[in-house]
Amino acid sequence: MEGLHKKIWNPLWLSVLTLDFHDQNSFQHFVHSAMLTRDTTLPIQSFRLKCDVSPECDPHDINRFIRVAVQQGLESLVLDLSNTYCNFQIRLGPTLESVFSCRNLVVLKLKALLIRDNVVPKFHFPLLKTVHLASIVFFGDFNKLIEGCPF
Repeated sequence: MEGLHKKIWNPLWLSVLTLDFHDQNSFQHFVHSAMLTRDTTLPIQSFRLKCDVSPECDPHDINRFIRVAVQQGLESLVLDLSNTYCNFQIRLGPTLESVFSCRNLVVLKLKALLIRDNVVPKFHFPLLKTVHLASIVFFGDFNKLIEGCPF
């Protein structure tokens, strides 16, 4: 029976639509495995990432993970960087540009993030209905963000 359970579970987890990660214990290896082995024809409906200052949490990897999620039709993004440092967040510039032009987003929750309008020149959220911003430092015209959300 155990072998049958393993055969059924193994392919099923590759098609989950909600991914929730916290950078503890082999974080980088696990997220790489999850992102690279899942069925890429399926959308990622929800992606939640809580990142702390640890050697396992690298801005380059986070940029890549979030870009993949955005490319796969991401509808809900929760990004919590409350335990990271300023230089770490500045290195997330390429990710922010892709997130802030993600046309499929319905829910966006950001915590402890630096947003610079010279890095994110345009905000476009035609479907966004829920926005939670906590401990956000916004350098630039906040009205640009509001104007990019018709709902």
